[in-house]
Amino acid sequence: MRFRHSPPLCAIIPIIISLATCTMCGLYCEWYAFSMILLGILARGLACVFIGSGELVFEHPKSAEGSPPGDGILGCDHELVLLKGDEYVVNAVTRGRFSFRFQSRHACRMVELCSFLLIVQAIAQLICVPQSNLFGQLMFVVSIATSWVYNLWFLSFDKAGIRQEIFRSVLGSPKLEKFVFPNRSSAIVSLLLLSGDKQKLSVDSEKLKKIMDALLPSGALVWETWKKIVIQRLQDGLPLRFEESDWNRQGLTLEPDRLLLETLLKDAEAAYVALSNGQ
Repeated sequence: MRFRHSPPLCAIIPIIISLATCTMCGLYCEWYAFSMILLGILARGLACVFIGSGELVFEHPKSAEGSPPGDGILGCDHELVLLKGDEYVVNAVTRGRFSFRFQSRHACRMVELCSFLLIVQAIAQLICVPQSNLFGQLMFVVSIATSWVYNLWFLSFDKAGIRQEIFRSVLGSPKLEKFVFPNRSSAIVSLLLLSGDKQKLSVDSEKLKKIMDALLPSGALVWETWKKIVIQRLQDGLPLRFEESDWNRQGLTLEPDRLLLETLLKDAEAAYVALSNGQ
């Protein structure tokens, strides 16, 4: 999928200001400032033209025909996202990537040439502008300041909003639901419960273990015990309701470990009850 973006209408303002200051320098015979402003117009203008000829491309793997509905998980420190839907849409979010492409190798070489021209301009203006009179220097500063203000304004655009528009064109209008949980363990249990039906959960024990290991601490005895208990309940299709015998295990000899396991199991039970009542 390819995207083209038109420049804003106010982009003409720095162009007009630069042309006006360049003309004024020419009328008052400020040739050093005139040449530097003109060189800047040509260098920046050509760079914008050739860079603007490129296209922003969004790519993602295509799903095989007849693929079953897919799911995907995105996670960070404070938020988790569960994606459910067509394999095509899930791949677009989890495996999609942006790239910027030029239509030809010639355009790419011209951008490199414009970059070199901008470097030459930056060096030349350090030498030529001080040799101009005060009026020429003032016109040069006005031209540079206008371009600088415009660039600051342009960079202030919300890039996240642009990405959202692109994804919206791919995803359409997806149904969004947000849940807030007191801690990460209850959120993970809820994510597993929402990721599939009971039949799917009962046969994907390895997948459940991989998800838990990726999103929760692993290696600690208490955490591994908790994961084993939860996965076993999901495999057997049993409700996540726990009793004292579940956390008072012989393998846990320390009282703090048993208290932690009790807390984790109660978190899992709270998530199960919340989702059961919500459904």
